[in-house]
Amino acid sequence: MSEKILVYIDPGFRLGRHYVNMAQTIASECASRGIRLLHYVGKAAPGHLVTRYGLINVFNNGCHPGVESSASFFRDAATILDDVIKYASNGSKVVFYMYCGHMGHFRALCELLALPKYEALDLSFYMNLSYQDLNCGRPVDEYAGELRHLSGFLESRDRKGRIIGIMDNQQSIDHYQSCFTRNIRLMPIPLYNGEPKVNHVNGNRAPLTIGYFGQLVEEQGYSFATRVYEEFIENRSRNDVRFLMRVNRNNCDGPLVEHFEDFRQKTHNLRIIDGFVEPHEHYELISECDVVILPYLKEYYPYRTSGIFLDALIHGKVVVVPEDTWMSEMIEDYGAGCLFESGDLASLVSAVDKVTEEYSAYAALAWRNVTELHSRFSAAALLELMFEQ
Repeated sequence: MSEKILVYIDPGFRLGRHYVNMAQTIASECASRGIRLLHYVGKAAPGHLVTRYGLINVFNNGCHPGVESSASFFRDAATILDDVIKYASNGSKVVFYMYCGHMGHFRALCELLALPKYEALDLSFYMNLSYQDLNCGRPVDEYAGELRHLSGFLESRDRKGRIIGIMDNQQSIDHYQSCFTRNIRLMPIPLYNGEPKVNHVNGNRAPLTIGYFGQLVEEQGYSFATRVYEEFIENRSRNDVRFLMRVNRNNCDGPLVEHFEDFRQKTHNLRIIDGFVEPHEHYELISECDVVILPYLKEYYPYRTSGIFLDALIHGKVVVVPEDTWMSEMIEDYGAGCLFESGDLASLVSAVDKVTEEYSAYAALAWRNVTELHSRFSAAALLELMFEQ
């Protein structure tokens, strides 16, 4: 039987929870299946994580859009292909996976694979368009036009169809498939492994803990989260709720830094965790919450998935999410939550009022279909789809 090899291309790997968590889940699942894992990351990846997960430092740049970054990615991807060419030549099944691929990565790989030395290799490249590049605040028609141009480029350069565009939710595929000649495939974000721990909680808990987990950016609703706290604690003096906020400044909007430095001085019914936490610590923080609010701006998250949202549902938390988004569609089938109008503070506050006042009813539904959801977004599901097709 030929060896199975997964080449995980991850130039943007850093101290972000999903990067570390996915390194852990994929490594664990590959080990359990006897799949050789080659996880290539940037040279700036933290040394202790490189050692812990056997990461391979290659990328000098290449994790952001732009001509210079794409050229750097092309050179480093060629280095990786030269590393793994011996496996492909020996008849091993070699599958490449890239979670946050943007259009420059697709174009660079198309050009690379068209070179004579790589043209005959039997390889598959699964590249996800659903995270970094999907709309992200731009007009949908503008983004669709770019995707149509990318599709033409793929068909002209990658004539063997070795590059497989993937998205991590069906809503994205339904909306953008018409832009592509080749089929976009549905592949999960590999956030989980093992079995979910289901702990049904008492619906009469008091005080309730309201959690917010996000980057220091407006698109994830940082400012709205702070204003919800101010409304409940400072304006209304509600002692039946408290707030837990984990704010990661790995990405940040400059003007918000000063605001955060002032806000973090508040302590009444508020706990703030600043910066990166290990995956197990993150899950412990999620577990402390009763309600998780995701005050994201809809224009940035019309179809994008959210790992925090999935973590909240997996842990049986009641959620508050913007309407007309992937998240709002998901809670039709999983968990329990309330919707608000994106960008409208009054609507958000009203939704938080509703879930806190009717918490027992929401909590009774919060674990709905959690085992199915956990399995759907697992490393096992991802590997089965990539290696069994």
